[in-house]
Amino acid sequence: MARSPELKLDRRSLMSSLLLGSKALAVGKVASTTEEGSLIRSGRQQSIPAEVPMFAGNAARTGKMPGPGPVSTNGIEELWRFQAADSIDSSPAIANGRIFVGSRDGALYALESETGTVKWTFQTEGDVLSSPAVGDGVVYFGSLDGHVYALSANDGRRRWMFSAGSWVDSSPVIDDDTLYVGSCDNNLYALGLSDGFERWRYTTLDEVHAPPSVLGDSVYIGGKDGVLYALDKAIGTEKWQFSTGGPIYSAAAVADDVVFVTSLDGNLYALRAANGEQIWSLATKDFIVSSPAVQNGVVFIGSYDGYVYAMNAENGAELWRFDTHGPVYSSPTVSNGIAYIGSRGWSMFAVDTSTGTEIWHFSTPAEIRSSPAVTGGAVYFGGMDGTFYALGASEPVLGAGGTARVREATQLRRAPSPSAPVRSDILQDAIVTVDAGPDAASGAPWWLVTASDSGDRGWIEELKLEPLTSPSVAAAAQ
Repeated sequence: MARSPELKLDRRSLMSSLLLGSKALAVGKVASTTEEGSLIRSGRQQSIPAEVPMFAGNAARTGKMPGPGPVSTNGIEELWRFQAADSIDSSPAIANGRIFVGSRDGALYALESETGTVKWTFQTEGDVLSSPAVGDGVVYFGSLDGHVYALSANDGRRRWMFSAGSWVDSSPVIDDDTLYVGSCDNNLYALGLSDGFERWRYTTLDEVHAPPSVLGDSVYIGGKDGVLYALDKAIGTEKWQFSTGGPIYSAAAVADDVVFVTSLDGNLYALRAANGEQIWSLATKDFIVSSPAVQNGVVFIGSYDGYVYAMNAENGAELWRFDTHGPVYSSPTVSNGIAYIGSRGWSMFAVDTSTGTEIWHFSTPAEIRSSPAVTGGAVYFGGMDGTFYALGASEPVLGAGGTARVREATQLRRAPSPSAPVRSDILQDAIVTVDAGPDAASGAPWWLVTASDSGDRGWIEELKLEPLTSPSVAAAAQ
């Protein structure tokens, strides 16, 4: 199987070894329904999520997610996890209750979104670093075996296969009836969505690892040659090009007639979509592999210097920066005022887009290069240990220091017993602070609570309390 070497992005090796290695080509295997890896379920099931059809959420690669993400009132927990046989660089696509994601074990997995159960796998002969795209019941992705695949989203059976001249780690984009995808043979390909036939190709001066972007009548692609190309999406002729100071591995994000692209020269560039003229640039302190996200007039990027940056999209003024405590390879995604991004510091972060303050983080046992998909109250992403995660909101639990709602009108008693004297009445839906407990000396557990409105304090049966906030969360909010 064609494999890429373990990626170590330091200053000495990055320029020459990013996603490089021997380019052995082999034909991918047919679909399989055999479960690969192991499933570890925990937590609760969540609702069927809205679609995230491709990397960065859409063809313009703006990073906008349908959401919602998990409400973190009571913290974040794993809903489930799936273990692949090797690391996961690929970012998930989601459609019709299924999650599609690739792995360095050479497989594309289709997982049930509510439980993580493997519905089917498709085995190729090379690492699957490419993030899949899904549309009209078909999943498209590339492999380091040199092929682009189209599979039935339902059962994983192959619809067609296209042979490029080298590795395909670029993440394809769907636009109308065309699939656009890059290859390490220096080409950007336009393929027929239904049959995989080549419509045109555009040849750059070096390998193409970056995901293409499409908006209007243009397709945008960055190359290892350090150039961003704007092409006519119908026939592949060049409209303009813009040269950066280093290879481009990120997708360009296109919004409001501006193209935002990063480079290994450490800069984010804002260019006029019409002619490629530079509007502004912002320099970080290290390489940038992360693709930008754009929403509500703000651009978000991650840098290998460990920071996530937020800039005014109009003039490039820095609004804030957030320290992830590790190089950032993952690309940010945004939903409902929250930016989500993984770090090689072994954590997934949720950051307030207005202030840059951390809302929550989830620690993993390995670095994160996969970019998160946010939908249906959950965050989905992969880790470099081969674990794929579904994160959601933690259920509140009763405990001293937490809060609760009274389920029905009852009495507060002077001791934890139904026969103890009544201290006061308490109404249905009253909010209480939990002070101590549980005490089960009388058989059923009882909790000592204080009514928020009256200040009355007494014991109440557990079955009459609905937890609202868990103890640690309530304490942190004070």
